[in-house]
Amino acid sequence: RKPSSGQSSRDKKTIHNPQPFKYYCVLDFEATCEDPKPDGYEHEIIEFPIVLVEAATLEVKDTIQIYVKPKNKPKLSEFCTRLTGITQAQVDGGVVLSEALYKIHKWLREQKVVEGVYDSH
Repeated sequence: RKPSSGQSSRDKKTIHNPQPFKYYCVLDFEATCEDPKPDGYEHEIIEFPIVLVEAATLEVKDTIQIYVKPKNKPKLSEFCTRLTGITQAQVDGGVVLSEALYKIHKWLREQKVVEGVYDSH
């Protein structure tokens, strides 16, 4: 539907089309990087952020941001820090990927997005 005169589409509080889900999880991973990228270079997740958006209103319900310690290349390149804005201290203070996944699952349960226990196997 078009908004009535004088009302922008941003003024609407709900979406009129039925949504298949209650929430959307918007992810924007950051990963290790180098420039130039060496042959065979494998990127590792260093930031695991999620924005939880209510599907009916498109409003942000909650967010989570977890820094992850890279395993294979624990030292970030200067290029990676410039590109992502993530510092060595942030990843050094982060958790291993398996712990990040556990924390994300726990957060999603608290938000009532998923049920059950996390099984890393």
